[in-house]
Amino acid sequence: GFSMRKPLAVLGLALVMMGPSPVVADETRPKLTLLSGPELSGRHQVTARRLSKELEKNFDITTKTSIGSDEPIKAVLNDPSIIALVQRDRFDLFMAQDELAEKKLEFYGSVPSCLFVAVRDASPWMLPSHELGGIKPNAIDVGPIEGDTYTSLASILNSSPVLADAAMDYRGGARALSMLRVGKIDAYLFIDRPSFYSPIISQITEDEQLALTTNILGFFKGASDSQLKGFVPTEIEMVSDLPWKKDVTMTTLCTSTGLLVNNELGYEALDKIVLPVSEGALDEQTIISMSKITFAYDYVRSLIQELWDFIVGILNYFTSMPGSNIPRNEAV
Repeated sequence: GFSMRKPLAVLGLALVMMGPSPVVADETRPKLTLLSGPELSGRHQVTARRLSKELEKNFDITTKTSIGSDEPIKAVLNDPSIIALVQRDRFDLFMAQDELAEKKLEFYGSVPSCLFVAVRDASPWMLPSHELGGIKPNAIDVGPIEGDTYTSLASILNSSPVLADAAMDYRGGARALSMLRVGKIDAYLFIDRPSFYSPIISQITEDEQLALTTNILGFFKGASDSQLKGFVPTEIEMVSDLPWKKDVTMTTLCTSTGLLVNNELGYEALDKIVLPVSEGALDEQTIISMSKITFAYDYVRSLIQELWDFIVGILNYFTSMPGSNIPRNEAV
């Protein structure tokens, strides 16, 4: 029988073949490794991809995911051919403790990085703090022990009366969201770029079972912030371009993320690395605009696929009717 999907498949193949050719490694270009952050983070999926696209004009660059900022900072210190996207608070702490780092490491750019708390949609934690009535979570996830959320916020996580009796899990990412959906934990705390286009935030807001609470500071009521360095309470607003998705405003704790380099790499190479950052490659507006393009493409593609499936379903219905002479579509 005739498959109605074949023309679409051929068209898709043609579009792929017409797309830009992958960059071929040039033996004359210096090799760089970019440590880009966790897999589902906006740091890796958006910021690092944008930066990598700019840097591949002058370097043979490899992007690798990383957990937290501490290990990437050490890696950059030990190897000038490694650069990394790291949090400013972790960089400042490392610099204060290591005299060698102060002479070798340089930090450029400032992308907002803020604390978010994912909960179940029907959770009491979706209520304003004054309506909670002393409710405390039984279990939370703060991501890997070496990740930025735990290392940066350990002082208030461990001193918060609200979290004092909560069991702490260290999965993070997709595994933490899975545990949240089935009620194994009450909240997942993570640090990311404040935008609906960050993959983890998009995944949460698109999931009917999950939500981002605006009552973030309620988790830390009564906590000691004497050891909390580099974070400030900040009111953020995440604006959606989609009419059915509401904008979100919340007060949370924020620091920044930037690019870390080792100045032993050499003047010319460093200038080529820092130039796109100085020209706005890490700026929030630039990053969001690229994310919007990707998001819109994925959304339109899903609509086209749903429409195609609907048409195929209608045709199959009519071809299955007794006495029909229309050849049945065999697409699966």
